[in-house]
Formats: sequence, C-alpha cells, structure tokens
Amino acid sequence: MDASLQFPGDENGGVLRRMFDDGDDLSEPRMLDFCFAFPERKQALSFAELVDERELEVCDSDAPRHHSIGVRLVCSRRASWR
Repeated sequence: MDASLQFPGDENGGVLRRMFDDGDDLSEPRMLDFCFAFPERKQALSFAELVDERELEVCDSDAPRHHSIGVRLVCSRRASWR
C-alpha cells in the first residue's frame, strides 16, 4: 500500500493511520459495524426494513435493544480502504 495515502483528518482517519503504521494491509476487506440509535423501537424497526441488504446487513440477532440513549441497531458492511 502506498505510504503517501491521505487519511481523513478525524477520529476514523486516526484509526486508519495507526492501523497502516502498524503494518495492517488496509486493502484487505473486513467487516465494519455501524451503530444507529433511535428514540423508539418502532423507528429502529422501520429503519431496518429500509436497509439495502446489498450494502448493509442488520446483524444484531435480537435487535433492536433498549439502551439509555433509546434503541440501538447494529448493521455491518464488508469494506476496505483503497
């Protein structure tokens, strides 16, 4: 992978930079989790129905779960940094 890669100037870019500096091959696809928070279970279920399964997989087997922030739904996607 090219050492002159430009990473985003945010927390995600920092994580990518540390992975790259540690020798991680960022061209290898890996599963990324995305967490979405909703105030109510009904909204989480409506969102889950709209997820394009070609892009994201709703992966919380007993989702959505209640948390102090409301209802959390976790989705995953296979991706790589190229």
